[in-house]
Amino acid sequence: MEMIGNLLHVLRDFKPSMEEDSVRWKGGRNGKFRVKEAYRLVTRPNDIGFPARCIWVDSVPTKVAFYAWEATWGRVLTLDRLQKRGWQLPNCCFLCGCEEETVNHILIHCIVVRVLWDIVLGLSGVQWVFPETVKEVLTSWRGPFVGKKRKKIWKSIPLCIFWTVWKERNRTELCRFSGAKIYPGKGIRFVRSDSQVFLFANSKCKRYFHNRLKPSKLTWTAMYRKQHKKDIAAEAVKKRRRATKKPFSRSIVGTTLEAIQKRRTEKPEVRDAAREAALREIKERVKKTKDEKKAKKAEVMAKTQKSQSKGNAGRAAAPKGPKLGGGGGKR
Repeated sequence: MEMIGNLLHVLRDFKPSMEEDSVRWKGGRNGKFRVKEAYRLVTRPNDIGFPARCIWVDSVPTKVAFYAWEATWGRVLTLDRLQKRGWQLPNCCFLCGCEEETVNHILIHCIVVRVLWDIVLGLSGVQWVFPETVKEVLTSWRGPFVGKKRKKIWKSIPLCIFWTVWKERNRTELCRFSGAKIYPGKGIRFVRSDSQVFLFANSKCKRYFHNRLKPSKLTWTAMYRKQHKKDIAAEAVKKRRRATKKPFSRSIVGTTLEAIQKRRTEKPEVRDAAREAALREIKERVKKTKDEKKAKKAEVMAKTQKSQSKGNAGRAAAPKGPKLGGGGGKR
């Protein structure tokens, strides 16, 4: 009712005319339609200029202004742009989970973000119809009614909202029980009587936490994996540099074209059988060489033992010489 009263107050000074209505062309000077003027209006570029003054504000950190610059050009890595780059990801907004995630949706049209916009505009006493794109928001963000002192703060409001929303979108929390990552808008938040807040990944983690089960005894929790050092090997593998395999070509010198085509047309069963036969032949050859080496070694050992036994027998058959310096023997 208050808005209707304000509207009637504005229309109070205007009196309707009793003359007949007529059609006037506003695109021209005399109110008459001309093809030349219509063609000029159609071909005139309607592109909005880049809002550089609304982005590079002195009272805003450089990283915040740079992010607003990226968002204006539509270069922020949202899910739709990641899909264009080849990432196989489901395109769903992290905050509301209702629509596809784009730059304009995540910063302006998301129902969760719209609440933040309404709070800020409500504190300023402003009612505003949101444009479609980030570029149009920054271009139309003017505040002559706020005064000179608050003008810098008013210019920095959209940039700060963009940066806050993007940080919240990328922020992840950990489950109090399992240690799993929880993205914004997900999980179950529990507030205890002492105003302490706990965040759980699902109702199962919440139930186990209230039942006072120890996470270190459950194999699917982060505490168990950390205690038993389950992820150390995986982290070590990730840190290793991947060795780049250089392409090489096998030599086919001495092979005819018919032999190459024959190998290409061979069935996998025939090829596997030939490979097994070749492996069997190699194993037999290795076994044969080992047996030959063992036989030679045994022959050498036999010869050495025979020579040693002959030497011992010669020593035993040799006559003993007379003892010198006697006098103590029998005569």
